[in-house]
Amino acid sequence: MRVLAYSGSMRGHTSKTYQIIKQMTDELKEKRMGHVEVDILCANNLKLEICRGCMNCFESKCSIVDDLSVVLNKVKSADVVILGSPVYVHQVTAPTKNLIDRLGTLCYLFQLLGKLGITLSVSNTNGNKPVNAYLYKILDTWGADVVANVAIQQYVQTEEQINNAISVAVNRVLEAYTKRERNCSENQKRLFNLYKNVFYNSKDSELKKYWIENQYFKFDDVEALLHQKMQELDVL
Repeated sequence: MRVLAYSGSMRGHTSKTYQIIKQMTDELKEKRMGHVEVDILCANNLKLEICRGCMNCFESKCSIVDDLSVVLNKVKSADVVILGSPVYVHQVTAPTKNLIDRLGTLCYLFQLLGKLGITLSVSNTNGNKPVNAYLYKILDTWGADVVANVAIQQYVQTEEQINNAISVAVNRVLEAYTKRERNCSENQKRLFNLYKNVFYNSKDSELKKYWIENQYFKFDDVEALLHQKMQELDVL
């Protein structure tokens, strides 16, 4: 199992977000008896310029040369993706939003289909709900099957409650991964049909090229595509 986690705090390893992620991934390692590869990316160590809105990523490739390609490759090679952010004024942090903006093309390519996702929000007292909802929408749109939404409220929850929330998320990932169970959301079904029609009738672009090269147009729906992806994983 390959796990990629992102901590959207500029405080790095001293942040509560990172510490929760570390506890979560350590528990995964323990319960999988070490058969887990973990890569944790921290916002303060990533060189990601602000998205310029130039739209080049939709027509060819991103015009900015920084750590984006590294992050993208890690996302695509992971089996489990954890998106974590502190709560800043009832939303994700600026670096987290920028990362999502820079990975904008993932919203059209279903490259996380067959992968599992976890959202994580960390606040002092409140504001978790909109952050988890946003992170869920992103992972879901990327194609992941989001099996847990973890909301940590440092001054409200007891240590036991926090530990329990982490364990519940870990157990859900392990169960889905072991049983090879993946689900498609209604949002994914809607988006696949929408993009299939849009790209089929649109001019050539990098997005359409990807759909053609990966034979997306032959699938009646996203569930058929997921089934194919899971068969490919079984072969590997």
